[in-house]
Order: sequence, then structure tokens, then C-alpha cells
Amino acid sequence: MPEATGTSAPPKIPEETSPQTREPDSSPARISRRVSIHALTQEHHDFLLLLLLFVAMRGMALLFIDQNGPLGAGTAHDYWFYRSFAELTLRGQYPFVDYWLEYQPVFAWLAVGAYKLSLLIPPVRSHLFSFYMLLGGLSMLADVGNLTLVYLICRRCYGVLVGQRAAMIYALLLLPLYITLGWYDSIPAFLLLASLYLLLAGHPRLGALVSGMGFMTKLLPALLLPVAVRVLWRWRDRVVYVAVWTATVAVIAAPFALINGAMLVASFRAALVRSSWETIWALLESYYGVGVVAALEDHFRPESAAWQGHPSTMPWTWITLAFVMLGGVVYLRREDWRQPTKIVALTAFTVGLFFLWSKGYSPQFAVYVLPFIIVLLPNLWGAVLILLYSLSNFLTFPLYELFFTEQSWVLWLATLGRTLVLAIMTVEAAAVLHSPLQPLLRLAKARLARPAAVGLVLLFVVSGAGLYRAYSDQGDYYLLKRFVEPLSTTRQLIVVSSSEAFAFVHPQLPKADYWIMPEDWDIGLDRKLENLKRAADGASQIWLVLDGVRGDDGRFGLLQSTLQKYGAEATNTWFDTFRLVNIVPPAGVARTVPRQTAMNVLFGEQLELQSVGLSADSVASGTAVRLAMQWKADQPLDRNLSLFVHMLLPDGRIYSQLDLPLINKGLPTSRWGAGEAVQGAANLPVSSGAPPVEYRLVLGVYDPKSGQRLPISSGQGGADSIDLGTLKVTRAPFVRAKKLAVQPIVEFQDGLGIKGSEGPTEIRPGGVLQLSLFWQLSRAGRSDLIASYQLVDEQGQVIAQQFGAPGSDAYPISQWPVGEIVRDRRQLQISPDTRPGLYRLLVAVRPAGNSPDAGAIANGQEILTVKVVNPR
Repeated sequence: MPEATGTSAPPKIPEETSPQTREPDSSPARISRRVSIHALTQEHHDFLLLLLLFVAMRGMALLFIDQNGPLGAGTAHDYWFYRSFAELTLRGQYPFVDYWLEYQPVFAWLAVGAYKLSLLIPPVRSHLFSFYMLLGGLSMLADVGNLTLVYLICRRCYGVLVGQRAAMIYALLLLPLYITLGWYDSIPAFLLLASLYLLLAGHPRLGALVSGMGFMTKLLPALLLPVAVRVLWRWRDRVVYVAVWTATVAVIAAPFALINGAMLVASFRAALVRSSWETIWALLESYYGVGVVAALEDHFRPESAAWQGHPSTMPWTWITLAFVMLGGVVYLRREDWRQPTKIVALTAFTVGLFFLWSKGYSPQFAVYVLPFIIVLLPNLWGAVLILLYSLSNFLTFPLYELFFTEQSWVLWLATLGRTLVLAIMTVEAAAVLHSPLQPLLRLAKARLARPAAVGLVLLFVVSGAGLYRAYSDQGDYYLLKRFVEPLSTTRQLIVVSSSEAFAFVHPQLPKADYWIMPEDWDIGLDRKLENLKRAADGASQIWLVLDGVRGDDGRFGLLQSTLQKYGAEATNTWFDTFRLVNIVPPAGVARTVPRQTAMNVLFGEQLELQSVGLSADSVASGTAVRLAMQWKADQPLDRNLSLFVHMLLPDGRIYSQLDLPLINKGLPTSRWGAGEAVQGAANLPVSSGAPPVEYRLVLGVYDPKSGQRLPISSGQGGADSIDLGTLKVTRAPFVRAKKLAVQPIVEFQDGLGIKGSEGPTEIRPGGVLQLSLFWQLSRAGRSDLIASYQLVDEQGQVIAQQFGAPGSDAYPISQWPVGEIVRDRRQLQISPDTRPGLYRLLVAVRPAGNSPDAGAIANGQEILTVKVVNPR
């Protein structure tokens, strides 16, 4: 026998089955499959090419594109929230078992599943990455399905060419991609379109199953239920459709109903009682905010589903009845429902009518509307409506919500534009269902086309100019403009520490001379400083802008020490993102304050204030006024002193103050020569929102180390300060670097509300709690009101309080214009024996003339909390 070689011969293939000799399968089934696949690819060749590119583009967009790009609003909008509730599973807490959600169970558990899988995938840069790729990938696939369904529905209704055109329109739209990058709504939109297509294709039972799943993903796919009941011919088919739909919903809901039915009920209850937002109804209720919901931590209590962002004032019973009657007029008509265009039109009518009735609207809802505009009007007119709808949607978000929340007209414009498109879509759908309307509609289009086009162009121009003005008149650098402009002089120099900051400063102050610190400032430093000195020589004043975002790598101190030698330091203060320093030579002081009044006041028998003057007797809120002073040290000073200036309200309360070291040409007071006259300057900022009344100005000198004021030893004045006279503040538009809430955080009687507050989070016993409250009147005040400000401990005991008119007693509410924001500054003295703990500021309002009572605490609304801590 031959020896084994460790290998075996390959198995012998029978000759009749060898690949070289085997005959191709020519069975009828195999040939039929090949022919059908070939025919399918040939029939849909152009669409499949578009679909391939669409899938590739969507996939790459998910991976490489930030949702809001250079607008800087972040990416993956709601996916962060989806992950936050899915992450609760790490604590053993699951949706509709331990807590309820505004979303329905299918999506909630889909998010949980995506989160569990994401824990097995290493993230890239952000911990959201893996979760976003999984759940966002499903949304992308749903969006691909939406494109396919738009094509198939239009092909069935209008033919191949129109189907391809509709697919092309959808594929070229930015809005569906934008929404898919930030929200999950492409998934329920796909289920809505799929159930419609199955109804058109003669598969109503499968359509009912898909619609039921859609309802348990998000409520909107249930809109197809009344459509199906109406268009199915036989009562038996209608009953079966409803039964399948109900069974699908019941099967999905049953486990959650058995485990914790209260959580499931809470989800549907929240949808019914939720208050209005971003619709015409919300605007009529004077609500200009976004759709807010109860905090996630509150969702563990089913009763939190009744929470509302604002009280509803519209007669919703009558509004709903009117829309039901309008829908009934269309639904009860006899039509030939065998025509697919009729079914599509009825669905579009239902979707349009629903969104016209709906209390709320969110930007992601566009994915439910756009496909129906396309399948109803796959032509130029439909494209025009889509563009108008998209512009309105983008104007709402991100533009209004990120940049224009204080410009209510922007939300009015966006909401009216969207509502108009929805109304047109609904009427167009009704005209398809009721042919006598079509001639009237064509006539209206013909007569209104030209004036409507002209009106739109004018609207775009006017609103564009308004948006530009509103955008440029806000933020930190606009505050810089408001501060600098009243004090500007010819030949002033603005020195900017970085080219990045220069890009923000120059549009606000384009007429000044600039010197920008080079990025390679430390290379050839002497030459660069010589260039700076040449620019500063002869400048009437110097404004130094130090970029806080770019940061300090040594350039801040270098610039300040170089420029301080040119004059008095009139400003040295932080804005939100930059520090502003103002150096004013004597010639610049004389230009801005040409007249000074002799004072001859001696502080501490050492420092004499010879004269003083103001750049203006009246100033707009949100700007600044310059105080010019001439000092003389009668003898050498052994310490460095600082200046304070107080703005006092008519009732004597300090409204604002300025503290500034006395520095001239870079030298503090300890280095001033005896008998030397020193020209000083101080820029007093007047806060935006300051009550428009007359203020008294008070000036004094103190030792910053001890805090002790220098007494006045000769000249006119009080014990340690002098009265500089009055300064009248006039109204000006309110501007703040950090935006206030769109809606008041608390509301009182007669349309008075508080939109925001500023104050420390901690304070020590014996300190003074400095607060700013921002009041606004939403409608004309009929009477004057008095507010109580009470700081209470955890037991409700008052430890500090004040009473007075919001803002100032000299500016009663009856004089406030509607919409004006008034900054109310309050100082509450904390007793030295106050115990550490958490304290609440409660504010209550009562008619003027009524005496304060103990009920103020019970009626007070919490504005902020502050922690009293032991001194270290």
C-alpha cells in the first residue's frame, strides 16, 4: 500500500455537475427572477442612480458635517437629550417603567437599544459619537426611505417622469438633512409615508400595522387612520383596518401598561395639556418662547405631565370644534377614492389642517410637511412653497432661537410665513378633492402672482435689513460701541491684542485708527513696540481691547505697560469676552470735557481735587460719561489711592458705582511729585436698562488696602465725599451680552414680569447682597405697583428685606413703555450673625398705597438662591 502523504485528493466532482460542463439553470422560476430584477433596474434606473448618490451623501454628512456649521450652535441637537435618558439605564431606570417621556415607547426603547450597543463601540473625540452614529444612522436610513416613498407615491399618481422630478426635489432640499442631523423625526415621517404608500398599493392591513407602529413612535403617523377609514370602500375593510391598527398599538402598549400604566398615560396626557409654542396661537397668547417641557428629573412623577410652560388663554374647545367642522366638510364629501391623487390630496389636507390647528410647532416637524407639498405639487409652484417654508423654518431655528430672541417680530414673520404655506397646501389639497375650487384657485394665482412676487422681494429686503440691524446691535462688541462712541474723539487709536478680536471690533467702530498686535509679537519685539509708539504718539486717546477668548500669553501686560505712559487710565474693566482699557492724555481730556468747575477740596490733608467736569449733563442708558479731574499732591503720598464715584437714585440708594486706581502715565499716587498738577479721567458706565431719572453723582477717595475713605479736611463736601451735581439718564434700547429669557421667569399682575436676574451665588455674613433684577411690562400699566424683596431661610424666616417701586420710586410703572426692560439694582444687608445655609430671594408685588404685610412671603415668587458661607 502506498504511504500516506498527509494530504488527500480533492473530491471528485461528477462530470455532469462540474462547473466546466454544468448547463445553466434554465428553469422558468430562475429566468423569471433574472428578468424581473433586470426589468426593475431598467425601469427605475435614473432613480436608483439618484438614490445611490443620496445614500452616500447622507452617510458622509452624518460623519463629517456639524448641524449648525459656523453658527456655532453645536451639533446633534436633541441626540444629547436622547442619550441622557437612555443613560439612566446604568442606574437600572427604564422609560415607561420608572419614568415617562414626551416620546412614545417605540422610539424611547430604540434609543435605549442604540445606547446599549454604543457602549461596545469606542467613541471618537466625543462620548456621543457611537450613540449618534447608531441612532443617527437609523434616522438617515429613514430619510433614504422618505426619498424612495416620495418617488414611489408620485410615480403611482403622476407617472415616471414626475416621480423622478419629485425625488430630485426632495434630494436637493437641505432642510430634511438638517433635521436628520439633529432629531429623530425622519423615522416617524417614514412610517407615515410608508403607511400611505401601502394604502395606495392595495395593502391596507400592512399599512394599518405600520401606522400603528408609527403612532407608538410619535403620535403624528396616526393622521393616516382617518384617511384610511374614509377612502376604503367597504365597511369590512374599514373595520379590519381599525382593528389591525388598534391591535398593533395594544400589543406595543400592553407590557408598559401592565408594569406601570401611569407612566404610559402620562406621556399621552402631556401631549394633550401642553401649552402653545411657536405657532400663531402662541403668539396670540403673547408667548415668544420655544417648546419647553418638564425637567427630566421630574418625569419620575406621573403628575408632572400636567406641567405647562405658560397658562393657556385661547378657547381651545371652540377652536377644535371649528377645525373639526372644517375637516368634516371635506371628509363627508363623496369622491372616487380609487384615484390615488385623491387619497394623496386627502392625506395632505389632513396633515395641513392638523398643523394649522396644533398648539405647538418645532422645527423638526418640517419632515412631516415637506413630502406632502412635493407629492401634492411636484412643480414650480410647489418648489416656491417649499422654499418659503424652508426659509420660515430656518428663521425660527436656528436664527430666532440663537440670535433674535429679543426681537419678537422675527418670530411673527417666521410663524406667519409658515402658517401661510400650510394654509395654501391645505387649500390646494381641498381643490384636488373638490374640482369647482380649481378655476378659482387658478384665477387667484394669476391675479396675485405679480403683486405677491413684488411683495416678497420687498419683504426680503426690509426683513433682511432688520435682521442685520438686530444682529449687529447686540452682544459684547456692540456694548463696546455703545461705551466708546459718546467719548470718541478725532485721531483716537484702538489697539487690539489679536486679529481675531479686530474682526469683531472693526465693524462696530470702523472710523478709528487701529494697531493690531501681530501673532509673532515676541519676534523682533523692539521694532514692533516702536511701531506701536509711533501710532500712539499724538493720539487724542487710546482704547486697548484685550481679547479674553484668545487669552493672554504675555501680550496683555506688555501692551498696558507700554500705553499707560501716555495719560490717565480712565477705564480698566472686563466685558464678557474682553478687557477694555482707556488711556487719555491731557489733550484728550480737554477735548471731551472742555469745561471744569473749580473745587479745591483736600482729601486727607494730602491730595487736592482742584477741578472737576463732566463730558455731558445727559446720557443714554447703556453708554458712558467721562469725568475729568485735576489733582495735586500737596505733599508726597506714602500710599496708592483709588477713586470711587457713586450714581445715586433720587431716594439715595446707590444704583451703580465706579472704583478706579488713581494712575497717571503709569504712575500710582505714591509716585506723584509734590506740587505736581495731574490731569485725571474716569469713564462712568451707565447700565443698559437704568431707570430714566436724574441721578446724583458723589466722588470720594479711599485706600484700597484698608478700604478706609480719606476724610475731607478742607473745601466743600461731606465728611468723606463731594457732590458733583446731577446726571440725567435717558431711555435707550436694552442691550446685554448674555441674553435674557424669552419669557419672564416669573409673572405678576398687570403684565409685569421679571425676565432675569444677576447676583452672586455665595455671600458671607455681614456682607451686602448686590442684585440686579430685569423687569419688563408686557401691556400698558393701569396702576403703580410696589415690590417687596425678601431674603428668607429654609424655614421661611426673613433675614433681609426691602420695599419699593421696581427700578425707582421716581420712575413709576405707569410711565413705563410696553416692552421696556428696567434694570432694578438692590442691596440687601446680611446680618453678621446670619447662619450658613441656603437662602431664597422672594419677590411679591402689590398696588402702591397698600401697606406691606406678612402675606408678602406667602405670595412671593422665588427669583434666585444664594448660599451664605462661613468666612475662610
